[in-house]
Amino acid sequence: MKRMLKKLSALCTVVGVIFLVATIAFAAPPNSKTFTNDSPAFSVSYPQDWDVVDFEEEDVVFKAATGAYQLPNFIVIKAKAVASTKEAVEQIKKRWDDQYMGKNFKTISEETVKLEDGTPAFMVQISWDHPMVPELKTCYLIATKGNTTVAISSSGTKPTTDEVKMMMKSLSIK
Repeated sequence: MKRMLKKLSALCTVVGVIFLVATIAFAAPPNSKTFTNDSPAFSVSYPQDWDVVDFEEEDVVFKAATGAYQLPNFIVIKAKAVASTKEAVEQIKKRWDDQYMGKNFKTISEETVKLEDGTPAFMVQISWDHPMVPELKTCYLIATKGNTTVAISSSGTKPTTDEVKMMMKSLSIK
């Protein structure tokens, strides 16, 4: 019986450590701010040293940026639900083509990820040309929970950093 209790105690310790490490790994990065929205209801972290930017697009809910031409940037968009990374790629190509005259889209990567709260999401990275800034890199994450679909895009002239990907995964749909 003592031996079983020792094994159980050891197992509980291991599980506790794994839970702690997983919680730390998916926590919002240090030096970040949190934006919370009521409709659609979600929250997301973004870099503390970035500025909240005014936006004119109807489907944009939140935008933060830094640098010349507001690049890199971090934009939260009301979106249509998708069933695959392929549909996510098509959705972003259409948006960027319609609104920003985007051309020469190239998919860099596609993956299914989980948000901090466990919600599955699709994340794609593409390279594309804007009339003023050629070879932009955009990371696009789209998630649906219940009847709410939210997408985040982050664009810049360099590949998306792990920090920005982690902030994108901080999305929590209520």
